Amino acid sequence: MLTYSNRRMVAALYACVLLAASLAAAAASRREMDSPVVYSFCVNDTFPYFDDPIEDVLYVSYGNRVGAFFAPLGTLLWSTKVAISGNALEGPPTLHNGIVFAATFSGRVIALDARTGTLLVTYNFPSGSSLIGSRLAALNGVLFATTMNQQGAAFLNALTADSKLTLLWTTNLNLPSAGPPVVDAWGTVYVAPFEPAGPLTAVSGLTGKILWQATAASGVANFVGGLPAVRGRRLFFGAGTSYSNSNFSSIDTVTGSPTWTYQGLSRCTTGATTDDQGERVFFGQEGGHLFGLNASSGEQLWTTTFTEGVYDTPTFHKGKLYSFSIFQNIHVVEADTGVQSKVISGASCSCGSGTPQGLRLLKDYDMAIVTVGGCIVAMRL
Repeated sequence: MLTYSNRRMVAALYACVLLAASLAAAAASRREMDSPVVYSFCVNDTFPYFDDPIEDVLYVSYGNRVGAFFAPLGTLLWSTKVAISGNALEGPPTLHNGIVFAATFSGRVIALDARTGTLLVTYNFPSGSSLIGSRLAALNGVLFATTMNQQGAAFLNALTADSKLTLLWTTNLNLPSAGPPVVDAWGTVYVAPFEPAGPLTAVSGLTGKILWQATAASGVANFVGGLPAVRGRRLFFGAGTSYSNSNFSSIDTVTGSPTWTYQGLSRCTTGATTDDQGERVFFGQEGGHLFGLNASSGEQLWTTTFTEGVYDTPTFHKGKLYSFSIFQNIHVVEADTGVQSKVISGASCSCGSGTPQGLRLLKDYDMAIVTVGGCIVAMRL
């Protein structure tokens, strides 16, 4: 039987336990508030691919499905199975005129209603065709896809970007292989070999006519590391005869003539991006090197080096560059000087595996969306 003094002792101990629990909860709450991670959404142990959000909606391909997420909250709006097992989607979906288009490596193009995820139509390229990178490009109601046949011939194809997916034309590129297409605002489509090296090819998106084929100043033209950037009459890209011998180049989009070539420190591991005015161009190379160049002359403005590799194209926003590293950190760099001003860490995933990549900004929310393993992770900036 508890005495009065013992009861007072028990009450005091209980009060201490409550206080400790309250302090622990408050500390956990503060840690949660301090954490840059807004949410982490697992997509079933498969690697997700996506491009920039459109009106806060992120269209994602993962495994054999295409889904739409409300990016600020990570809410799944819809998810549709579009491919059979073993025929996974290996590139991001493309949104155009209210339709989401996706492609499989084995040459199948899928069209879905962007609002509901309803499957509208599929188009199958000839048996044995493959789409390297499974990435499409679209402009003015036309969808572009590069394919290879079993004999190793590379083609650029144009389809109607609608619910019919009608083939408009096919052009033999005379390339040893074909990477994904890139289309500029004037309707010119650019294709470079995936491997081995060969000429960069410009094709009229209207007729399919080859406009020119050209190599960079070093005699190479395959995109290494990522997709190029097109600003005005300049196309910027990392190129090389091999993954150990590459440079960064600028080509005139009208003539195909090289305007300058910059020899960096190692192979390019990212695509290119420019500032809002197109005056500076930025890219990354092996060893965690990030470069800023004068877009007109190719003159180096600055270079900075991280202690970890960078394999995702940097994103420019309000005078800063955001670069996602292989160790799941977002490096924030001043675009004027190359000085690193911040490192945002904490992105993690409990399902799936794969190289961290795919940083996209939600500019109205000061958030970044990245892929880590099999997760879509939102981070506060």
